[in-house]
Amino acid sequence: MIHSLWILNNNGICIFQLNCGCFEIDPQLFSGLLSALSSFTRETIKREINTILIEDVKFIFEKSNNLYFVLCADKKDNNIILHKRLIRVQIHFLNKYKDILSNWNGEVSKFEPFGEKVDKIVSCSMEGTELYCENCERLIPSNFITKNIDLHDFYFCCETCQEQFERLYSKFIQHGTHFELT
Repeated sequence: MIHSLWILNNNGICIFQLNCGCFEIDPQLFSGLLSALSSFTRETIKREINTILIEDVKFIFEKSNNLYFVLCADKKDNNIILHKRLIRVQIHFLNKYKDILSNWNGEVSKFEPFGEKVDKIVSCSMEGTELYCENCERLIPSNFITKNIDLHDFYFCCETCQEQFERLYSKFIQHGTHFELT
């Protein structure tokens, strides 16, 4: 089960939060902790945080455009599914708020409407954790294609879908936030 989602900026400010689970974490306290951990890992081992595991929960991280996208979920939940959902949140958020982010004045309430969209993407329940093709979203059979792009594993039902997705992903990377997911 997914418990929470946060979007944090590099200055340690939580700009969006969604709580789905049984516990709540103060978003500003959490973002301050993440900011300190991130600075520590960058300075000492020259790496970004990917996952933090604490007993029966884990925190999954994605970083893009000076923002951290973080999910808190049960330890037993599938990392592939969690990363896929987090990447979809990241793409939708950056696409929807690219203009606001470029001239952001610190007003976090501008991001509140994203709650409706992110609720559909994240789906706090982890039931139905089958793998779906990144391109056509068909259920992937047992003989699927895995492609690592920018340190993320993506899954495809066929080579045609893989090629189409790679072209779209390439456009997303080249143009920043102009990628559309259907």
